[in-house]
Amino acid sequence: MRQGLGHVWHHPVLRHTTLAAATRNLGMTMVRTALLLFAYQDLRLSAAVTGTILAAGTAAALLGAVGARRLAARIGLSRTLSAATSASAVWWLRAPSISRLTDHHPASSTTS
Repeated sequence: MRQGLGHVWHHPVLRHTTLAAATRNLGMTMVRTALLLFAYQDLRLSAAVTGTILAAGTAAALLGAVGARRLAARIGLSRTLSAATSASAVWWLRAPSISRLTDHHPASSTTS
């Protein structure tokens, strides 16, 4: 284990890729937790609807993984990673616009 970690740490590409993946995984764990709270509390979605949406996202990720090898063969691994990261960023930057789909906005309501 120590030898493997040492190899990754001393290899610049592996080190940067590993640190980027760890950072992304931490961030996505936080986002997905907040997403569940948002779906239940703000959008008032049921567990079944929320689960269906998350399952659709998982299916899309699986399709992306299947196509990634062919895309990498066509445009190169570096460009494929950049394109996937950019597409993911665009998707998650649009996520706050989902709140427009509901009339329930607790943050804007006033209490007497």
